[in-house]
Amino acid sequence: IPDSLDYLTETEIESATLYLPIQRYALGDSGNPNALSFNIYKTGKAWTNLTTWDSLFAGGSSTSDYFDYNIVRGSFNGSIIQGDTMPEIKIPFDKKLIVEWFQEEAALKQCTTKVDSAKHIIWGVSLIPDNSSTVLRTISALTAEGARPHSFILVYYKTKTGSRDSVMITSAIDATVVNATSLPPADRIVVQGGVSLRSLMTFNLSSLPNLAAVHSIVLELTKDTDNSYSANYGLDSTLYMVLKSDTGSAALLKGSYYGYRNYSNKAKWIFNDITSAGEYWTRYQKKGYLELMAEGLDNEYRQLDRLVFYGMNDPDINNRPKIKIIYSTRPNRNCNK
Repeated sequence: IPDSLDYLTETEIESATLYLPIQRYALGDSGNPNALSFNIYKTGKAWTNLTTWDSLFAGGSSTSDYFDYNIVRGSFNGSIIQGDTMPEIKIPFDKKLIVEWFQEEAALKQCTTKVDSAKHIIWGVSLIPDNSSTVLRTISALTAEGARPHSFILVYYKTKTGSRDSVMITSAIDATVVNATSLPPADRIVVQGGVSLRSLMTFNLSSLPNLAAVHSIVLELTKDTDNSYSANYGLDSTLYMVLKSDTGSAALLKGSYYGYRNYSNKAKWIFNDITSAGEYWTRYQKKGYLELMAEGLDNEYRQLDRLVFYGMNDPDINNRPKIKIIYSTRPNRNCNK
């Protein structure tokens, strides 16, 4: 934000427009062009890309002291037509807040201490859906490379000489917080992007002979269709698993595996080669852990599709997770026998 425009008043600002580049992903009522509806509020507290729903809405509150609900800085309830290419959303933006930002930026330049600077930091704005909104849509955000389109505000104003000029204010950091506390039954295996919801699976191979040679392990999971859902792209056909050292550790071992949806039975996801994990487990206590998650950056962080699988306690044994192990015993080299 320029620090030389603090002289501007609201009357000298011709227009301020927020541009939001919409992407195709939509979860919910994507067929309704008027399903998206939200208000824009000033953000008044420090936040980072690690801020979560629970930190914003502490104790389950329906409001947050991070946002100034007293003034709506802009709103949207217009039409969005789903297509191969998506237009930008253009929203008239509050001129008063633009003036405030220009003044804060000028004041920030004059600050000489960290304490003084903290008074003039601009925390941006928040887009908060109202109760009539029935769809979740993706807005393209800033990336490390800066190549993707991301949000900006275009301001047209009159200069001191009376001529017309403009300034573009681009977003410097973007984040999304999601309330995903409504979970499927506790005995299910769940994977969901957006909130990085993963499942830790425990395996016990104690029935295998000591030092058995594991040749193949195949894992099969069955989808719980009633509790799974996806956006307009459909559920992804691949999943990802990593070998974990124990239940409480964040450390990953050298093992990662891909699973895929069975072509002939689309309710089945198959990990057809987790053999190296079994080899590791047979040498270390014959038990171990695999963490199941969405595959790829988009599925894990930018989409909210939820894939649910039946667990070990399902009444129908055909729905329960299954592993098929092919192994052989090793030759007995004890010459005394």
